Amino acid sequence: MVIIICQCYATIAPAILPFGAAFFCVYFVIYKYMCLYTFASKYESGGTLFAVASNRLLVGLIFGQITLIGYLGLREGYAQATATTPLLFIVYNNINYFHKEYQLPSMYLTMERAQEIDKFQTAEAIRDFDADAYRQPVLSDDVEGPQQYRRELTD
Repeated sequence: MVIIICQCYATIAPAILPFGAAFFCVYFVIYKYMCLYTFASKYESGGTLFAVASNRLLVGLIFGQITLIGYLGLREGYAQATATTPLLFIVYNNINYFHKEYQLPSMYLTMERAQEIDKFQTAEAIRDFDADAYRQPVLSDDVEGPQQYRRELTD
């Protein structure tokens, strides 16, 4: 959310960028400490959230570009606004390219890994074929309950 706000308002008020950079510097230190000492992951997504996050980041970039084009139009910079308009289409094409080339193929196992799994299948295993055999293990596991957090059995 912070990076999208910085992208949208950087053209109007560039003074917001040092505050955004400071936020990410402080957040890096805090998150690093949490990962090393206190953080216990609630779930593992297998990388499925990366596609959503990168897609939203690029959509935020489009909104920032629209803001820039509108601001240039209000300041009567029509040539500059016209020159920056193709950036919208370039980013939109990149969103479609990333979806087609990275997001869709990442939903499945590679062909090589599928062939390795199939080499060790017997006739009985083929008859009892599991529908989740080619899904990422993290995505096919059942949801686990909460675990105790640093407690002894005597507590």
